[in-house]
Amino acid sequence: MINRIERGRVVPSLRTLEVLAGLFAVPVRDMFEVGTLPAQSGKDDGLVRLIDRLSGLDNDDLNWVDDLVRVALMRKVRAKAG
Repeated sequence: MINRIERGRVVPSLRTLEVLAGLFAVPVRDMFEVGTLPAQSGKDDGLVRLIDRLSGLDNDDLNWVDDLVRVALMRKVRAKAG
């Protein structure tokens, strides 16, 4: 089954993912990459914590947070340049 999942032959159900995660003693989210963010091995990573916090938000709230982060990062760039 794992080989078929890895080769893209089957798409596992959430239940199957939960069982596999339990066998490997990792959270389900650690079995995947998120964009360019690699799967984590249980380490306490700030980006992983942030993604976990944002995962329950709806699109309107995510857009608001994205705008907030964009503005905060622009201020940081300006502070370094000035």
